[in-house]
Amino acid sequence: ALPLAMKVLKKWQERHNQQPVDEFVGPPLPPQVCQQAPPPEPVPEPVPQPAPAPEPEPDPLPEEAPPTAPEPEPPVIDDRPDYMWANSEAPPPCPSPLIQPPLRGRLCK
Repeated sequence: ALPLAMKVLKKWQERHNQQPVDEFVGPPLPPQVCQQAPPPEPVPEPVPQPAPAPEPEPDPLPEEAPPTAPEPEPPVIDDRPDYMWANSEAPPPCPSPLIQPPLRGRLCK
């Protein structure tokens, strides 16, 4: 594994040395616009039309009315602060554009 690591290190150094130094001095990049990757072009597939579904048979006991549905409970309003998303299943759709991961290996020479 050691020779492989040396090879990778050498490649990385060569690539690093090819970068112009202006990159470090130039104006800061505009914040990246936060967006999901564009969806791939939809490929129209020939879908065979399904045969119309047969009429559902009427209920055998129409005189028994179904019990009325109970009142729907009011939706639970989530008043927890934003940082609680870290403990929930779904991460926020997009982190703030101001928070950018550090540029690894750029600043240390």
